[in-house]
Amino acid sequence: MRALGEPNRVLVTLVDNIYDEFNDGIKSPHAIREFLSYAYREWQRVPTYVLLIGDAAFGRIAPEAVPTMHVQTYLFGSTASDAWLVMVDGVDVSGQLDLLPDMQIARIPAQSRDDVLAYLQKLVVYERPERMEEWRNRVLLIAGEAQSRARLYCRRNTN
Repeated sequence: MRALGEPNRVLVTLVDNIYDEFNDGIKSPHAIREFLSYAYREWQRVPTYVLLIGDAAFGRIAPEAVPTMHVQTYLFGSTASDAWLVMVDGVDVSGQLDLLPDMQIARIPAQSRDDVLAYLQKLVVYERPERMEEWRNRVLLIAGEAQSRARLYCRRNTN
């Protein structure tokens, strides 16, 4: 964030504290969303970035996990989405449900402190200026679940 000129104002909290304050101690992604909604509406400086550290599991909330919400998608059915946690502004000017995230959110799916440290070490190496090679402008990463009729077409740019 320093490289982007962002100030270093960071709040670190345990998800258990959020459960206690916003959901009577019950583990739920709704508690995280309520906390982020409260921060968005009540804090003097609205959060810009949210970083979740912890794995999420489908259909259950493990003791060490940071839960996510499952949303219904048109093609793939139910899928995990952290973006739902930061869709806190309510409705848009036309009265329709606002489906745009109001903060930027990311997740490090770590299961231990060593996982977090390994990720951070890789990130520091990745962001070094001497590693800013041309290939970074030529790569497109696509992720998702393929269906039986789906096809992936790739074109190699030789320029």
